[in-house]
Amino acid sequence: MKFEMVVDPAALDSIISQLPGTEKQVVLARGSALRKTGAWLKTQVKRGVAKELNITQKSIESRFHFNKMDPESDTLKVWIGTSSVSPFAVGNPTILGSPSKPTGIRVRSHSYPGAFIARIYSEQKKVWIRLHSTHYSPELYPVGKSGVSGAGSFPGSKGRFPVVQVTIPIDDTVKRVLETLEEDLGRKYEEIFARELNYQVNVKGATA
Repeated sequence: MKFEMVVDPAALDSIISQLPGTEKQVVLARGSALRKTGAWLKTQVKRGVAKELNITQKSIESRFHFNKMDPESDTLKVWIGTSSVSPFAVGNPTILGSPSKPTGIRVRSHSYPGAFIARIYSEQKKVWIRLHSTHYSPELYPVGKSGVSGAGSFPGSKGRFPVVQVTIPIDDTVKRVLETLEEDLGRKYEEIFARELNYQVNVKGATA
């Protein structure tokens, strides 16, 4: 998912008129403000998504990729990976029911009736549910582009495939959180820019 913020030059001119600095000071303040605004956006998105879905912020930490922010850049671009999150990325899945008669899997507040943990098609443990399980439903187990594993064989499990990998979708939530932040982002940049320009002019400049 791509998100972009373009700096309002009129707002910057207004701030610069109140804190007149050299061209170099303005450029340094702009670059620093853009980077810090990006960091603020990342923090807010992680918090919002993690809170709404009850997942860890760490599970989506590596999903953010920003454009190269040159000192004179006037655009903040971020690409956010929105593929579904594995239950293992947000906690330690536990087996519901008894060891002899498991009834599903739970991780944090997420419960998956009929699901099970297994190494299927790879050496990595994942959470799965049989597509023909009575507990399967597209609403509880949404299938993404790579959600369904094709029919195959698994030792001792003949006839129980295909299976669906259990994941936690985040794409709609990321989009919703970004929409709530969009209006505040420009004001946040201007606030940070004013602070950074003040630092360049009145703090760093005074000791230069």
